[in-house]
Amino acid sequence: MMRKTILTIASAVILLPTIAMADGGCQRDQSRNGGVRFTGPVEVTSVAELKGITFGETSAMVEGNILRQLEHDKFLFSDGTGEMVVELDDDIRLDQSIDDKTRLRLSGEFEAWDNEMEVEWVEIL
Repeated sequence: MMRKTILTIASAVILLPTIAMADGGCQRDQSRNGGVRFTGPVEVTSVAELKGITFGETSAMVEGNILRQLEHDKFLFSDGTGEMVVELDDDIRLDQSIDDKTRLRLSGEFEAWDNEMEVEWVEIL
């Protein structure tokens, strides 16, 4: 009896972190929003509006182009009203390559203290 209890506990300790990290075999694809592709209206914020925020974090959706890569995960973004640095989450995957002419919709948190947006989701328009 004691041997079964120890074996059960040891198995749980080994398997629980693996189960917790698993995503059910599904690849998390931020570019497709979990398979839902909504084509209706969305509320888009301009870079100029975001730059006017002086405190805190704000959820935002912007549309425009990435102009150039600054670091591994940081890019210069413009929507025509201004430019800001965007940091893309490591788990964002796109089905195709993009360039400075590719129009994108980005969604994430704008951080006023460093005028930067942490992007959690990207859609190619």
